[in-house]
Amino acid sequence: MSAPLRPAIAWSGVSFRYAGAASDALRGIHMAIAPGECVLLTGPTGCGKSTLLKTANGLIPRESAGRLEGRVEVFGQETAAIPPPQLRSRVGLLFQSPDDQLLCARVEDEVAFGPENLAEPSEVIARRVEEALAWVRAAGKRRAMCAELSGGEKQRVALASALALHPRLLALDEPTSQLDGRGSREILASLAAARERLGLTLLIAEHRVGRVLPLADRLVVLDQGAIRGVFPRARFAEAVPLLQELGLEIPHAANGRAAARPAASPSTPPHSLVRFGRLSHRYAKDGPPALDAVSAELAPGEILALMGHNGSGKSTLLSLLVGLLRVQEGEVAWFGLPRPRLTLSSLRGRVGFLFQNPDLMLSADTIAAEIALGPRLLGHPEDRARGAVERSLQALRLSALAGRNPFSASRGERLRVARAALLACGPQALLLDEPTAGLDRGLRQALLEDLRRWVDEGAGQRGIILCTHDTESALQCADRALVLREGRRVAYGPAAEVLAGAGQGELVDLEPAGGALPVGREP
Repeated sequence: MSAPLRPAIAWSGVSFRYAGAASDALRGIHMAIAPGECVLLTGPTGCGKSTLLKTANGLIPRESAGRLEGRVEVFGQETAAIPPPQLRSRVGLLFQSPDDQLLCARVEDEVAFGPENLAEPSEVIARRVEEALAWVRAAGKRRAMCAELSGGEKQRVALASALALHPRLLALDEPTSQLDGRGSREILASLAAARERLGLTLLIAEHRVGRVLPLADRLVVLDQGAIRGVFPRARFAEAVPLLQELGLEIPHAANGRAAARPAASPSTPPHSLVRFGRLSHRYAKDGPPALDAVSAELAPGEILALMGHNGSGKSTLLSLLVGLLRVQEGEVAWFGLPRPRLTLSSLRGRVGFLFQNPDLMLSADTIAAEIALGPRLLGHPEDRARGAVERSLQALRLSALAGRNPFSASRGERLRVARAALLACGPQALLLDEPTAGLDRGLRQALLEDLRRWVDEGAGQRGIILCTHDTESALQCADRALVLREGRRVAYGPAAEVLAGAGQGELVDLEPAGGALPVGREP
């Protein structure tokens, strides 16, 4: 009888508590993953998924202050005994935010960085760069600058960088969170191909379980740092009660879709919060247009969903609207003021912009200080600033966390901190770049309800442009939708009417609402 294969990775009684935390992020984890297996890990935001992934390649405890108990073994060897370069060539880790792991200016240099540091021969490096970019369908971006990529394109490059090392195990933290429907399907197909070609073992943390379930051999559900359930492929349907209990996505089309908001009134409002006409932009003089003659407006009292595939021009449009990019062609008018009368200082405090990665917006030592920063920079009197901070803490359910460092909070909490900091400034308009990415179903629902309430309580003076890949979220809270493709406007109008065509024709890149795969469906 042949000896059983050693697990690709095994956790034995693993617990971890971050320095200064009141409770364990992981509690008594016992789990083993077989070579070549794909395990899908899900659970509420803050349940310990990202922490567990970091124990796989040694980031915990080597680069995260805290106390680790128990053993983590990779292919039979304890991770603590494996030198970091060797461990990270065996275990690749894709972070939730690609900005946290991209180091080089140019895409091909980024993908080559890992093999170069392992002193691979130049011909091997060249072959791996070409191969990895082809796997993630980013070969056309080889000579692009990383800073000019969309969030989804950066995610593809980060994945290519991990694959270029030819790891034996790949741990991925929300790999589809910043991708449109087409991009998600392509990345998952790439993972399946790489798994077959390289014999990869996959550990994937994901809230959108319906997207990844066809690839998975097992579904593992975490809650409050502990494993609540393990479901092999033949028993995926048995996970539904637990997913419902935890407020997580139920991967079944019969679960129904979000109720669409009624179509906005056809009457034109007397003015716009922002109106933009024939906006065009190129990042290079002779390069293709990132945005091509796009026109639309945000009316008072409205949520406008901005949608389209990765690289379609959504982030470019937002950056033009808030002045992070110079307008090359077209016009932007905020509150009835066209440029050149419009300046960044005239928007300060009136327009809030939430980056796709909220961590880029955080700098203070405590959550309360972070939220107070904006009102004080705007010169608000102390009592007014203090009141704005208190209201924002309460509105975003952050009062109990006010004294904590923002970076000790979960991603969902950090997102709320960044949003609270914007709201404390008293804006009339918010521009939000993928704010639902990486959030579980319960937190996503709470966010959408918060956004709708904030607009509706504004007495017809507030509005939001919500950049999202999530068709159901857009249907739930948006009044109108603007869809971009290859930098062009392909649809604009009442959200319910526009998004009825998701997944078809010019909207083929959008994931249809209610389109999650049935539980237990074979890939």
